[in-house]
Amino acid sequence: MIIMNILIYIAGPWLGDYIRLFNLIHSLQTGLPGCQISIANKQNLNPFERELKQFNLRVSLKKFRFAKELGTRKRQISTIFVESRLSSREFDLVINMDRSVKESLILRQVLAKYHYTSTWGFRLCKPRGHRSTLIRHKLNPTACVDNVATLIDQPINTKYYPIQKIDPELFEEAKRLLPNANYVGFAVTQGHPSEKKAWPVERFNSVANYVVRTKRIPVFFVEKKRASLMKKIQQAVPSALFPETDTTLASPALVTALATRLEAAVTICCGVMHMLGLSETPLIGLFGPTEPLRTTSQIKNIHIIDSKVLYDSVDTHKITELDVIKVLSQILKTNAHESTLSDIATNTQRRIQEVTT
Repeated sequence: MIIMNILIYIAGPWLGDYIRLFNLIHSLQTGLPGCQISIANKQNLNPFERELKQFNLRVSLKKFRFAKELGTRKRQISTIFVESRLSSREFDLVINMDRSVKESLILRQVLAKYHYTSTWGFRLCKPRGHRSTLIRHKLNPTACVDNVATLIDQPINTKYYPIQKIDPELFEEAKRLLPNANYVGFAVTQGHPSEKKAWPVERFNSVANYVVRTKRIPVFFVEKKRASLMKKIQQAVPSALFPETDTTLASPALVTALATRLEAAVTICCGVMHMLGLSETPLIGLFGPTEPLRTTSQIKNIHIIDSKVLYDSVDTHKITELDVIKVLSQILKTNAHESTLSDIATNTQRRIQEVTT
């Protein structure tokens, strides 16, 4: 039996969480030809028809009344159950990418032959009896492919999303914005306000100045609305580029296209990291509170610097410029000396003092 109608549930509104699904969606569409994939979320919004449209993945939206205003779990379950019954088993397979047991119990009421969720040790999967053969993971969408194949007893190979699907005009725009070589990217802002994943911009500036000393050009991925942040970076790194401010085609897909013009990139755990990671450009990912093995599942070429491993701390600020430059110098095949780093840090601190006084 070929699964035709698939529902993927994801709770949050963050674009990075949807980009993490690209490999899973592409693998399903390739391994199950003709399948129809829908998503459901609490916001009843479809980023695949909005911010992520230029990635050209065919995904529709299924609206359920998931809103928190429904109140108790009992009322939510009742509502979902009634709505799914009215659909006459619209879906053959439901894949739940949420970590909450409560949300998983609610979603389990959607009528479908197959349910897949890693929550509660796979106990809510349907049909039962596959727990011992499923791969343990922490909501790794790429690892889900093998488990879903086992659950539905269909061969599905894991396939990375091909960036050739992106609108060609964006690659042309990326070439216009970054026409030469020797660019190194920096993603410095996070979209998720509840997780402290940031790294001080002063340290990014220090690393960027190291990049300048290697005869390369720093490229910062910063939205136009963050003018004060760009000014702060520009004061410390005069040669820095901000390509998204010089185009009318700014979008997540353009960021991915721009990534193909980079020699490497340094990034915190954020949505831009996932956009950059769709390319094969080497990334250095800085991690503190988040789990790298879960959040970087779709990224082929990432070098992880984890404060939990290096400093036994979830505080990303424990990571130093030297930690980053040591890895970056290996990627760029340059020499990183502590004296060079010291000079950079001193100069940056001097500029900061000049600005504040």
